[in-house]
Amino acid sequence: MTQPSQRRAPGPGIVAFLGHVIRHRMNFVDYLVELAERHGDRFSLPMSVPTFVIRDPADVKHLLVSNPLNYHKTGSLTVGEKLLGQGLVSSEEPLHGKERKMMQPIFHKSSIASFGEMMARATERHIAGWKDGDRVDMASEMMHLTISIVGLSLFSIDLYHEGRELGNEFGRAMKLVTRLQLLPPLPRWMTARLYRAYDRSIANIDAAMEKIIADRKALPQEQWPNDLLSMVLSSRYEDGTAVPDKLVRDEVVTIILAGHETVANHLNWTWYLLSKHPEIHEKMAAEWEAVLGDRAPAIEDVGRLTYTAAVLAESMRLYPPAWTLARRAVAADRLPSGMEVQPRDEFLMLQYVSHRNPEWFPDPEAFRPERFEAGNKESIPKFAYYPFGMGPRFCIGEGFARLEAMVAMVLIGRRFRFEMARSGPVGKETLVTLRPRKGLPMMVRRRT
Repeated sequence: MTQPSQRRAPGPGIVAFLGHVIRHRMNFVDYLVELAERHGDRFSLPMSVPTFVIRDPADVKHLLVSNPLNYHKTGSLTVGEKLLGQGLVSSEEPLHGKERKMMQPIFHKSSIASFGEMMARATERHIAGWKDGDRVDMASEMMHLTISIVGLSLFSIDLYHEGRELGNEFGRAMKLVTRLQLLPPLPRWMTARLYRAYDRSIANIDAAMEKIIADRKALPQEQWPNDLLSMVLSSRYEDGTAVPDKLVRDEVVTIILAGHETVANHLNWTWYLLSKHPEIHEKMAAEWEAVLGDRAPAIEDVGRLTYTAAVLAESMRLYPPAWTLARRAVAADRLPSGMEVQPRDEFLMLQYVSHRNPEWFPDPEAFRPERFEAGNKESIPKFAYYPFGMGPRFCIGEGFARLEAMVAMVLIGRRFRFEMARSGPVGKETLVTLRPRKGLPMMVRRRT
């Protein structure tokens, strides 16, 4: 038990830490799991500012729910300001609350229900040409599919043809954000090449966003579709002024990036796990036949496909797409565990680490969907498993993401199963999201 006055926390020294980072850079998150196993629910990292990894559910609740205004966003979301700007994911109060209120109606359950048919059509179109024996990079395919779904559902635009390159551009930008974040203080001339590449990527993304916004503004307002883009463009502040063009751009970037990147990676890791556990795939398929017959799932089916929901939940436990939350303390505070917090202390709540705590998840590396079936999931503390975050910054698109993953899983998994086309374990690329390193090459097999 941490003493009330204790501030220090165990952790690796700088030499050991850097050595492990260099040796284990392919799977850095697994090294963090090792540190948690060695040091417990709170440990420090040798960074330029005091940095603590926490996984105690009570401490996580305190930062995210009980006292969230004292803990601001930090990490890649601040380094990546050129990419995300002041969009919903990266902004602070009071702007964040205004943005959330503005967007909430489009993510209400009644609105999400209307997206199911669009999601199904996009999925069927995407896999129409797949044949038994094809080799596909599932990571690229799922990114392309989900960016198409976001475009159709939230912006009423068909991104099918340009979506693959736009998704690749977002990927390049996020890799550069991660590299720049990890750089030690260096003279600008030593990092100029990276910054030039980052600026080029941002310019390409900006050009695509400007076209989306300009095309909508060129239409008479009475012809605007009832979607998220129209909602943002039509919004007014209390004084009657419109949302600035720069903030419109930031919101569009944020929703496209967050809306496709996380779901794509959730599906990627699920296909990877199912390739190793075909019996779980077949058990899901039996549930689809019993509940759905041959139709696509709708929002009312999400609660009826209980085993499929458990598979998707367990996949997010092992490979949470949003794998970390970073916060910086604004003022002094005290955590439930007893730690005295000082201004500018930084905290990492690593879902990848918390979701592997053997106290709550016995045999944590095993893929066991039954953990999330009725009778078992009730024993998991709320703040030991939080793939969508918690508190006032809980993912606004959680319902949208769950329906999208369910539709894609059923329509693709009903027709095909997949085998890894590359031997050995799949590496983990820790960008803003958790991606399969070097893609996910798989062989398409038609189910019979």
